Amino acid sequence: MECFGENEEWVRRMCSKFQRVRIWEHHKRAAVILHTMEQRPQNLAVKVARFRTGCMVAVRELGIQLTETQTRLFVMVQDHELGIGLNPNREAFLLGLQQCICEWDITKNPQLFAQLEGLDPDVLIREGQKLLAAGK
Repeated sequence: MECFGENEEWVRRMCSKFQRVRIWEHHKRAAVILHTMEQRPQNLAVKVARFRTGCMVAVRELGIQLTETQTRLFVMVQDHELGIGLNPNREAFLLGLQQCICEWDITKNPQLFAQLEGLDPDVLIREGQKLLAAGK
């Protein structure tokens, strides 16, 4: 797994290796680059979702069924990543989450999604609130 990183050459390399390439993107600059590529590869499909994280776009597009707890967790992660700020327990949630996940790069931590699946946002918030109360 590689990351687009606003790199047109990466896109061309992936399109030369695979029959179909689908990119889900939520960063505006990357979306502009993908849509304005000269001689855009025919096997490239781009989906832009400005107000969803790449993970949530993939969940929706691939029809992945999440439990209610998983949905709440992913929505809270999305709230943080996109800076939406709807989660009133954002700081406590992030502190609790940081205690559970040490490596966020999926190329270095292939078990990342399995780790996320097992987390409960309410537990993370409680753990984060304990850390906040302790001044950490």
